[in-house]
Amino acid sequence: MKGREILRELRAELRNLGQINHMTSEEFAEIKQRYDFLTKQVKDLETAKHNLMQITKEIKEKSEQLFTESYHKIKTNFHTMFRRLFGGGRGELRLLDSKEVLTSGIDILAQPPGKKLERISLLSGGERSLTAVALLFATYMVKPSPFCILDEIDAA
Repeated sequence: MKGREILRELRAELRNLGQINHMTSEEFAEIKQRYDFLTKQVKDLETAKHNLMQITKEIKEKSEQLFTESYHKIKTNFHTMFRRLFGGGRGELRLLDSKEVLTSGIDILAQPPGKKLERISLLSGGERSLTAVALLFATYMVKPSPFCILDEIDAA
Protein backbone atom coordinates (compact mmCIF):
# COMPACT_ATOMS: atom_id res chain seq x y z
CA MET A 1 0.00 0.00 0.00
CA LYS A 2 2.76 2.32 0.70
CA GLY A 3 4.12 2.07 -2.82
CA ARG A 4 0.73 2.84 -4.38
CA GLU A 5 0.26 5.93 -2.20
CA ILE A 6 3.67 7.22 -3.22
CA LEU A 7 2.85 6.55 -6.88
CA ARG A 8 -0.48 8.38 -6.56
CA GLU A 9 1.20 11.39 -4.92
CA LEU A 10 3.86 11.51 -7.60
CA ARG A 11 1.24 11.41 -10.39
CA ALA A 12 -0.69 14.21 -8.68
CA GLU A 13 2.47 16.31 -8.48
CA LEU A 14 3.19 15.59 -12.14
CA ARG A 15 -0.31 16.80 -13.12
CA ASN A 16 0.18 19.94 -11.00
CA LEU A 17 3.35 20.80 -12.94
CA GLY A 18 1.22 21.62 -15.96
CA GLN A 19 2.01 21.47 -19.65
CA ILE A 20 5.50 21.05 -21.02
CA ASN A 21 6.76 24.11 -22.91
CA HIS A 22 8.54 22.76 -25.95
CA MET A 23 9.84 26.28 -26.81
CA THR A 24 11.98 26.57 -23.68
CA SER A 25 15.14 25.34 -25.38
CA GLU A 26 14.76 28.00 -28.10
CA GLU A 27 13.92 30.68 -25.53
CA PHE A 28 16.93 29.61 -23.49
CA ALA A 29 19.18 29.86 -26.55
CA GLU A 30 17.89 33.41 -27.28
CA ILE A 31 18.30 34.52 -23.67
CA LYS A 32 21.78 32.94 -23.46
CA GLN A 33 22.79 34.70 -26.67
CA ARG A 34 21.55 38.03 -25.25
CA TYR A 35 23.29 37.34 -21.93
CA ASP A 36 26.57 36.55 -23.71
CA PHE A 37 26.26 39.73 -25.79
CA LEU A 38 25.59 41.91 -22.73
CA THR A 39 28.39 40.22 -20.76
CA LYS A 40 30.79 41.02 -23.61
CA GLN A 41 29.54 44.61 -23.66
CA VAL A 42 30.13 44.96 -19.91
CA LYS A 43 33.62 43.53 -20.27
CA ASP A 44 34.36 45.96 -23.13
CA LEU A 45 33.10 48.88 -21.02
CA GLU A 46 35.22 47.84 -18.05
CA THR A 47 38.28 47.58 -20.31
CA ALA A 48 37.55 51.01 -21.82
CA LYS A 49 37.09 52.50 -18.34
CA HIS A 50 40.41 51.04 -17.20
CA ASN A 51 42.16 52.36 -20.32
CA LEU A 52 40.65 55.84 -19.86
CA MET A 53 41.67 55.93 -16.20
CA GLN A 54 45.22 54.92 -17.19
CA ILE A 55 45.39 57.56 -19.93
CA THR A 56 43.99 60.21 -17.58
CA LYS A 57 46.61 59.32 -14.98
CA GLU A 58 49.41 59.54 -17.56
CA ILE A 59 48.13 62.89 -18.86
CA LYS A 60 47.88 64.27 -15.32
CA GLU A 61 51.43 63.15 -14.47
CA LYS A 62 52.83 64.62 -17.70
CA SER A 63 50.87 67.85 -17.22
CA GLU A 64 52.15 68.19 -13.65
CA GLN A 65 55.70 67.62 -14.85
CA LEU A 66 55.42 70.18 -17.67
CA PHE A 67 53.71 72.72 -15.42
CA THR A 68 56.30 72.33 -12.67
CA GLU A 69 59.17 72.75 -15.13
CA SER A 70 57.59 75.84 -16.69
CA TYR A 71 56.66 77.26 -13.28
CA HIS A 72 60.24 77.05 -12.00
CA LYS A 73 61.62 78.65 -15.16
CA ILE A 74 59.06 81.46 -15.02
CA LYS A 75 59.69 81.94 -11.31
CA THR A 76 63.43 82.38 -11.91
CA ASN A 77 62.85 84.64 -14.91
CA PHE A 78 60.29 86.72 -12.99
CA HIS A 79 62.76 87.44 -10.20
CA THR A 80 65.43 88.43 -12.75
CA MET A 81 63.06 90.54 -14.84
CA PHE A 82 61.56 92.20 -11.77
CA ARG A 83 65.00 93.28 -10.54
CA ARG A 84 65.84 94.55 -14.00
CA LEU A 85 62.65 96.60 -14.44
CA PHE A 86 62.60 98.00 -10.90
CA GLY A 87 66.34 98.48 -10.59
CA GLY A 88 66.45 96.15 -7.59
CA GLY A 89 63.92 94.63 -5.23
CA ARG A 90 62.51 91.16 -5.35
CA GLY A 91 59.71 89.43 -7.24
CA GLU A 92 58.40 85.99 -6.23
CA LEU A 93 55.85 83.47 -7.37
CA ARG A 94 54.48 80.96 -4.85
CA LEU A 95 52.20 77.99 -5.36
CA LEU A 96 49.33 77.93 -2.88
CA ASP A 97 49.21 74.12 -2.87
CA SER A 98 52.44 72.41 -3.89
CA LYS A 99 50.83 68.94 -3.73
CA GLU A 100 48.11 69.72 -6.30
CA VAL A 101 49.99 71.95 -8.72
CA LEU A 102 47.39 71.74 -11.51
CA THR A 103 44.62 73.16 -9.35
CA SER A 104 46.75 75.37 -7.14
CA GLY A 105 46.61 79.12 -7.25
CA ILE A 106 49.74 81.22 -7.58
CA ASP A 107 50.58 84.17 -5.34
CA ILE A 108 52.51 87.01 -6.93
CA LEU A 109 54.66 88.78 -4.36
CA ALA A 110 56.64 91.91 -5.08
CA GLN A 111 59.11 93.99 -3.13
CA PRO A 112 60.07 97.13 -5.01
CA PRO A 113 63.28 98.75 -3.74
CA GLY A 114 62.73 100.36 -0.35
CA LYS A 115 59.41 98.60 0.36
CA LYS A 116 58.41 95.42 2.12
CA LEU A 117 57.39 92.18 0.36
CA GLU A 118 53.63 92.26 -0.37
CA ARG A 119 51.02 90.75 -2.63
CA ILE A 120 50.59 92.44 -5.96
CA SER A 121 47.12 93.66 -4.99
CA LEU A 122 48.66 95.93 -2.33
CA LEU A 123 50.97 97.74 -4.78
CA SER A 124 50.27 101.05 -6.47
CA GLY A 125 48.86 101.06 -10.01
CA GLY A 126 52.21 101.74 -11.66
CA GLU A 127 53.99 99.10 -9.56
CA ARG A 128 51.29 96.59 -10.42
CA SER A 129 51.65 97.36 -14.12
CA LEU A 130 55.41 97.01 -14.01
CA THR A 131 55.13 93.76 -12.01
CA ALA A 132 52.65 92.41 -14.58
CA VAL A 133 55.07 93.34 -17.37
CA ALA A 134 57.87 91.54 -15.53
CA LEU A 135 55.66 88.45 -15.29
CA LEU A 136 54.69 88.74 -18.96
CA PHE A 137 58.33 88.97 -20.04
CA ALA A 138 59.28 86.11 -17.71
CA THR A 139 56.66 83.97 -19.42
CA TYR A 140 57.83 85.02 -22.88
CA MET A 141 61.37 84.04 -21.94
CA VAL A 142 60.15 80.47 -21.39
CA LYS A 143 57.79 80.29 -24.37
CA PRO A 144 58.72 83.02 -26.86
CA SER A 145 56.11 84.43 -29.20
CA PRO A 146 57.03 85.56 -32.73
CA PHE A 147 55.78 89.05 -31.89
CA CYS A 148 54.05 90.91 -29.09
CA ILE A 149 52.23 94.23 -29.21
CA LEU A 150 51.82 96.06 -25.93
CA ASP A 151 49.46 99.02 -25.97
CA GLU A 152 49.29 101.42 -23.03
CA ILE A 153 51.53 99.18 -20.98
CA ASP A 154 51.87 101.82 -18.25
CA ALA A 155 48.11 101.96 -17.56
CA ALA A 156 47.11 100.32 -14.33
